[in-house]
Amino acid sequence: MVTPIGFKKGLRSPTVVLSVVAGGAGTAVLFHDVPPNRSARIRKLHIYNHNAAATDVTFGAGLLGAFVAATVPVHVLNGAEEIIEEEQIPDVEYFADITALCSVAAAAPNNVEIQAEVEEFLSISG
Repeated sequence: MVTPIGFKKGLRSPTVVLSVVAGGAGTAVLFHDVPPNRSARIRKLHIYNHNAAATDVTFGAGLLGAFVAATVPVHVLNGAEEIIEEEQIPDVEYFADITALCSVAAAAPNNVEIQAEVEEFLSISG
């Protein structure tokens, strides 16, 4: 008998629109708070770049100098938006808060806006 592995169903919900503003390139910002005893996966992404320069957006964990990338960067052209569906997103499970890192950042209205659909799972420890 073949048993599928890695298949879990969780609760999906949209995140608030995150606006990456002044803070400088290379500054990670909190994207989604993963509650204790839970894990999460990013299922859909919507990124809009208001900036005059193209940007790379990377998702991972950790802030400031402790950022660890969990995905490859998503390249978004200046003045453009990128919508990424579930099939195109790496299947990474986060056990800590999800943070986002942009290669460029600027004061509003030249910011980068990010919104996602995140699926949360109840972690069972035994």
